Amino acid sequence: MGRSFFLLFLFFAMLRAEVYSVDIRPSGWKGDRVGALRILDQKELVFDRIGRRRFAEISDLAFLKKRHWLFMISDEGKLFRFRARFGEKIRELSPLDAATLRKKSGKKLKKWRRDSEGLTIDGKGRLYVSFEEKPRIARIGYDGRIVRYLRLPRSIAKMGRFRSKNKGLEALAWHPKYGLVTAAE
Repeated sequence: MGRSFFLLFLFFAMLRAEVYSVDIRPSGWKGDRVGALRILDQKELVFDRIGRRRFAEISDLAFLKKRHWLFMISDEGKLFRFRARFGEKIRELSPLDAATLRKKSGKKLKKWRRDSEGLTIDGKGRLYVSFEEKPRIARIGYDGRIVRYLRLPRSIAKMGRFRSKNKGLEALAWHPKYGLVTAAE
């Protein structure tokens, strides 16, 4: 059985705040299937800022179904929260707020420590983020504050194990049996 999914395209444009329907299929493409995948809807998000934070460089998404919140993380260490409702099409997608990732103390992360890439929500609704330049996974609050860093296996805890400093933990997912699953770039 094929998988159905929504495609969200994130573009940056100055002084505009819009959500547009878009079709990015190659010209002449027929139907809503690409291999085993079925495209239900596609959107282009065009925002200059959400709150006081520039909306750009989106790396990953995570959806908290019970609250209808779609989180987006940027590789600049910014967390965006949208209200999202889905049916056969995206029925609602509107920005709620944005936060900058911060330490437990509330202080901002240094630039080289906020290269966030992966984002996921576990079975209890907790939000996790993975980082690329210094391999880390952190549990964060919905406000972007780091709750705690997870202990990583030695095989992936040091940057020297990766091809370069920008090839760290790129992807993050939650599996109900195995827990957090991550992958390098």
